[in-house]
Order: sequence, then structure tokens, then C-alpha cells
Amino acid sequence: MYSLEIKNKINDLIKRVLNKDTSVWIKDQEIENRIDWIDLNIEQVIQNIENKLKDYKHFDNYILLGMGGSSLSALAYSKILPNNNKLIVIDTVNPDYIYKIEEFIYNKNNLFIVSSKSGTTIETDTLFRYFFKKYFNSNNFIFITDKNTLLDLEIRNNYKDLVVINPNENIGGRYSAFTEFGLVPAYLIDINLKDIPYIINQTKQNINDLVDYELFNILLSKVDKNYFEIVFYYNSQNKKYMGYWLEQLIAESTGKNNKGVLPIIYPIKYNYNTNEYTLKEYNLEKIDNIFSYMYLWFIQTVLIASLIGVNPFNQPDVKLSKDITNEILKNKMNYNLKDYYLKLEDFDSIKNKIFDFIKQNINKDITYISIQFYGDYEEVDNLEELREELIKEFRISVVLSLGPRYLHSIGQLYKGGPKKGLFIQILNYPQKQVSLQINDLFVYQALGDLITTKKLNLPILGILI
Repeated sequence: MYSLEIKNKINDLIKRVLNKDTSVWIKDQEIENRIDWIDLNIEQVIQNIENKLKDYKHFDNYILLGMGGSSLSALAYSKILPNNNKLIVIDTVNPDYIYKIEEFIYNKNNLFIVSSKSGTTIETDTLFRYFFKKYFNSNNFIFITDKNTLLDLEIRNNYKDLVVINPNENIGGRYSAFTEFGLVPAYLIDINLKDIPYIINQTKQNINDLVDYELFNILLSKVDKNYFEIVFYYNSQNKKYMGYWLEQLIAESTGKNNKGVLPIIYPIKYNYNTNEYTLKEYNLEKIDNIFSYMYLWFIQTVLIASLIGVNPFNQPDVKLSKDITNEILKNKMNYNLKDYYLKLEDFDSIKNKIFDFIKQNINKDITYISIQFYGDYEEVDNLEELREELIKEFRISVVLSLGPRYLHSIGQLYKGGPKKGLFIQILNYPQKQVSLQINDLFVYQALGDLITTKKLNLPILGILI
């Protein structure tokens, strides 16, 4: 339930957001350059895509190289909406996964989509250079990046025949679902885009009927806590990918300045726990239209940010792990994994060590456990049984994060939000050697984040398998 006063307050905020009134949020110059998603001309975006890429729909596979906001909306579209199933998203530098993808695409006609807003994202840049050197054959790469990034200038200066698409620069990655970052891959795999402008326009017109006032009523009743949780649960596996998108949007937008909302994505079968920090639970199976749902959560997320007093468009703490990872890569001879990780082989030993670590470190200030898995993303479901056991044993929220993806997502909240987490990093050492650069980046990103977490005085256990 909610009062008329709450409804009027939220409706006033919505009106101001839709009018691009930046005073809704805390004062920050960066906000002015991040809000064009509010009134983006999506019809023009789609027309631009069709004009540039109408001759690129004959490939056997479309391989998207990107991280975070440059890949998660396209991943969700490809898993949830009817399409030709030709999209392969590589948002990891895990050598074992890349090796499998290369086996699959061998001797096929493949188009690579290099997607990076900044043009300098280390994972995307490393993947681009690896695949470009190995597979480039005159017209099988396209690029999506902001104008005048290093990537944009490099391709335009050296490969004038290649397509480079520059989306609206005034939209951050996690709000880019309806820009070329989200819609180019969707177009290429035959997802119907023509109704999106109408759907978003209708969503905006009906936003006061769609927004969840109860969510904000509960938030305002607890706003002094600075830490909150929202549960999203799913039954069908494809809806899990909507959860990944929501996780980045909400966590990276709100988790800063020692405040934040932790989104938790659970299989519906789990007997998970709500607690004093839980705002709402949402069933992802009930989504009527993915495009409308995304825009609704754009609005709801920036409203949450307004109410708790953070800038929803920056990610000030993401750089911490990047800097330490770069330091390790430059001086890797000084870092021995054995100094940071416990080497364990069998699952029982792993589970026992994790349970012991939690019992030693859990206290009244810990509200969630994060399992951070660095390995082949297709093997992450093997950890769901462990996750469920932890929920039952400790009666606490348990998040399962995939590395390095989470570094561009919920990792912002882990580092910049309230210090409420207890962290377990599991590094599955690669079995395949794809390239020295990729293998090193994968392993040392994990180590870099482990060291960063320790430097922030957050409890973390590192396990090497």
C-alpha cells in the first residue's frame, strides 16, 4: 500500500525526469551528458542501423565482443526474443570459453561486432586484437564506439572501408539498450525493431500507471538505512539474462557513496529469505514486453538514485580494480597466485573451506554473501547447489557473480556501496592457452579484484581450482 502523498511525490519526480530536469539528482556536472536516453529518437537509431547494415545479414554467426552495457542488453534480447539464434556474446576473457567458441565458428562465415563505448575497455580491446589478427578478411568486422575514441580513430584512419557506428555519446552504457549498442546485434539476428519507438512512447505516456509506488513507499520508509535489496526471480533459463541486465542497471547506478540497492537474481525454486532490507520481489516470468520493462526500470532506477542521493550515471569505484590489474600485468613476476589463493581440488574441500570462512567472518553487519566465479560462464550452474546450501545454512542473501563480467556491473556496488558483503572468489584456472595476453588478463583480473577487495578491508576468500 502507499499514500496519495507518496504517489504525488513520485509522479512529480517522474515528470521532472522526463523533462530532463537534472536537479532531480545530486549536483554533478557529468549528469548533463548522460540523460539523452530519456528522449532518444529511437526511430532514427533504427533507420541508421538499417541504412548501414542491410548488407550484413548473410553471416552464419554474429560474434559480439563487449562488456557490461555494451553487451548485456543484446544478450538479453537474443535469449528472450524470437530470433535466428546466430548471436554469440563474448563478454569474458576466459580462455576455455573462447576456445569452445573458436571450435564452433571454425570454417563458418562470421561477423565480429566490436562494441565499446569508451573504445578502451581492456577486455574488449584484447578480444578485438586477438580475433582481428586471426580472422579479419576485409569486411567481417564492424565497430560500435563513441565518436573520436581511440578505437574510432584507429579504424577510421586505417580501415576506411569498415563500418564504424557512433551512437549518441550522451548515454551511458547501462542506459544504452535502445541505442546502437543494444539494437545493432538485435537487428542483425532478425529481432523485430520496428515497434520499439511506439512501445517506448506508450510506456512514457502510461508511466504513472506502470511505476510501482509500493516500491517507493517501502524505500522511503527505510531510506535512512542506505542499503536495500530487490529480489528478481525466474523459472525459465532465458529470463535469467534479463536478471543480468537488471543487476548491472540497478547495482551500478545506485551502489556508491556508501549507499546502494543490491539486486539479487534467484531461480524461483530457491527458498530464499527476505529481510529488513528487502524492498520488493519481482517475478521475471511476468514481463509482458521486454522493451517497455527496460524503460520502466530506467525510470525506477533513476528515481531510486534520486531518493537515496546518488548520481545514477557514474561508476566512480570501477577504476579501482582496473588500476591494480594494470599494475599486476606490468609486474606479473612479482605476483604468485599461491600467495593469494588456497589451491583446492575436490568439491567437498572447497565447500568445507567456504563454510569455515563464513562462520569465522559473518556478523550482524554482513547482509549478503557474494560468490565470484572466474571460469567458463557455461559452467556457473554447477555452483547453484552450493549457493542454495549457503542460503539454507546462513539464512542470508547470496549473490552469484560471473567474473570478469561483474567488474562492469555489480562490482561498483561491492566496492562503492555499503560495506555489507562477504566475498568468496573461485578462480578456475584455464585449461586452454588461447593467447598469452588473454590468459594473463583473465587470471590477473581475478587477482587484481581479490587484492582490491582486501585493500578495501572487505572479507574475501580466494580459492584456486
